Amino acid sequence: MPPRYQPEVRRQVLQLAGAGPKPKDLAEAFGMSPATVDNGLRQERISGLVPIRCS
Repeated sequence: MPPRYQPEVRRQVLQLAGAGPKPKDLAEAFGMSPATVDNGLRQERISGLVPIRCS
């Protein structure tokens, strides 16, 4: 089973992602996979909590 991250860590990663860093860079900085960051961002977008960002 994949590791679970504390809600505080998840919130911090998602807040930072909204500020501009690439998910790959955030994943590396927090020791998680890029897919974990992407999945969190996708879920937040579905929930309407994170604005959709165009690359």
